[in-house]
Order: sequence, then structure tokens, then C-alpha cells
Amino acid sequence: MSEPYRFQIMPEEKVIFAKHFGEIKLGNIVKLSQAVNENSCSLKHMNVLVDCRNCGLDLNAHDLQVVADMLAKKAEQNGYYTEILLISGMLSQGFSRMLGAKIDELDIRFEVLWDNDPELEEKVCELLNLEQGFVFPDFLGLPFRSISDSDASRLTGVCNEI
Repeated sequence: MSEPYRFQIMPEEKVIFAKHFGEIKLGNIVKLSQAVNENSCSLKHMNVLVDCRNCGLDLNAHDLQVVADMLAKKAEQNGYYTEILLISGMLSQGFSRMLGAKIDELDIRFEVLWDNDPELEEKVCELLNLEQGFVFPDFLGLPFRSISDSDASRLTGVCNEI
């Protein structure tokens, strides 16, 4: 897949869905953050799901601090929100633990969920304040119930971005 990430903003649900593809690099994290922040549908207090499943990591300690600083700036500007990091693999777990330690004192709810959790969809709905049976963006893939991008663009309150 040539695209490093995709995202979709659903302002009516106050949620942003983002997915990384391939290898996660600092530059792609920064570009994704800028694209979301510049989107007219992005609002304060929006909860976020960042899907990092099956991705490699090309991040060093400095990069990790930059990501933590970005989250701190977002929390300062937007106030309290929930951020979920969806991971698979031990490398991602190590990254998520280090990031969690760096942002421990921020006024956000930071949750890390494993992709092999049999109740993953239900937990995500609960953490993001979505109704059970919520239909997720297609690019998230299984185990989430989804609709295609073309169908999503016809829904009200959905901003598609690539």
C-alpha cells in the first residue's frame, strides 16, 4: 500500500479514526496530525482511535518525545479527550508503554488495546462513547463492522480524508 496513513473525522460522534500502514515514521505522524488539525471537521474534545496494527516502527527516543510533545500540545489546545492506540506485536507494545510513560501526567485518557482482544469492538465503542453496533470506517478492517468509503461519504457528519 502506497499511502502511509488514512483518517476519517466524524464530528457528530466527536471521533477521529486514523490508521497507519507499513512502517510508522515520525514524518508520517506529523503529517497525519497536521492534516487532521487543518481539517474543517476537526473539533475540540474529539476522541481518537489510532490503528497501528501490523505496522513496523522507525522511531527513536527523540521521535517518541516529539510525539509525546504533540499529544501534550493537543491536550492543551483541545482539553480532555480519549486516545486509543490499537496495536499488535511486542514492538508496538514497547512503543506504547514508553509513550504512555511520557504522557502520564497529561489530562487525557490514553488506552492501549491489543488487536487479538475478542471484545475489541465493544471496548472501542465504550471508550469512544459510541453506540454498540456503530459502523466504523472501512479502512480499519476486521474485526470492526464497516461501510465502504463511497457509502461513508454520503452520510452526514463524515469527513473523508486520505
